[in-house]
This record gives sequence, structure tokens and C-alpha cells, in this order.
Amino acid sequence: MFTPFLLMSSASQPVGSLVRLINTEILVGENCTISGSVITLTGALPGARTFQSAYPDNSVNIPVKIEELDIFGNVLHWEYRTCTFDTTLTGNLNLSSNSNSAVVWGAGSKRAFVFHPSKSYLEYTQTIPSTVWTISHGMGLLPKYKIVDAFGLEVMPPGVLHNLPDKTIMTLTWFEPQAGTVEMEFN
Repeated sequence: MFTPFLLMSSASQPVGSLVRLINTEILVGENCTISGSVITLTGALPGARTFQSAYPDNSVNIPVKIEELDIFGNVLHWEYRTCTFDTTLTGNLNLSSNSNSAVVWGAGSKRAFVFHPSKSYLEYTQTIPSTVWTISHGMGLLPKYKIVDAFGLEVMPPGVLHNLPDKTIMTLTWFEPQAGTVEMEFN
């Protein structure tokens, strides 16, 4: 079984950034190869189930992280995609270690895995005050959330929208420009 991990994003968006995603357990995961947007699965990761055993063909909106590892097991590159499974995975890019653009994959080993049914936590920091915060979390779920302003006070914006049916983007709107942090929990 995998241990919890902390992901620090080196990429930042113009007015805010995804800072960390913490997951407590990975139950579905496989080694893989990647060609364009197609992920070919090649066998279960230690302690994890295969996608075939966890999902029926044509399953949609599966939140998947793809990682490329060096020979020591360190993560070189990563992408989060919302995928469809039908013996292979295909999907849309949500986030990546390449400034949220498609990763140019190298020769390292690759793995694809899913974050469920455990809880996932995502923190978004809005560094420059803005009246609109657009958070592209890519999780495919509606989060429970807590918003803290730049002074550490819990606040609630007048507008909170989620793109439906995808549930991958959360937009907060304010009357006056705000800076702060959103802590989201997905389960």
C-alpha cells in the first residue's frame, strides 16, 4: 500500500496557485506507457488493484494522476487528468508539473493511479487580491471547503459556482478584491 504524499506545485497561475494535494491511500494503480493522450496500462502497482478490476469499460470522469519516475523512484514529471477507461485510459489534462501544460514524457518508468475512496485534500492560495478566483482542481467531485483571508479570518464569498456536470472547476466571486486560501476536502 502507498504511503501519504505531499505534492508541491512548482507552477503558479497569474493570480493564484494550487499548493498541495494530499491523499491518504491509493487503491487503484498500474504501471503504464503513454502515447499522446492514450495511457496503456501494463500491470498493477504493488498493493493496488488494476483499473480493469475496479472499473467497467467506458467508465468516465475518473480522476487519475500519472507520474514519471527516475531510477531511484523520485517523481520527475506528473499530470492530473480526468479520464475515461475502456482497457486504456484517455483523458483531459487538468494540472501538470509543466506549468499545467502537457508533459513531454521521458524514458523513465510511468504509473497511473486513482485517489479513491479515500479523502483528498487540496489547498489553493490566491496570492494577488482578485474579485474572481478560478480553481481548476480536476477532481470530478464537489468539495467541502473553508476559505481564510490574508489575515487568517474565515470568510465566505457572495458567489460560489461549480462547473456541472464535470465538477472540476470552482469559481469564487467577491465584491472587493481578496487574497487568501481555500482548503478543500473531496471524498
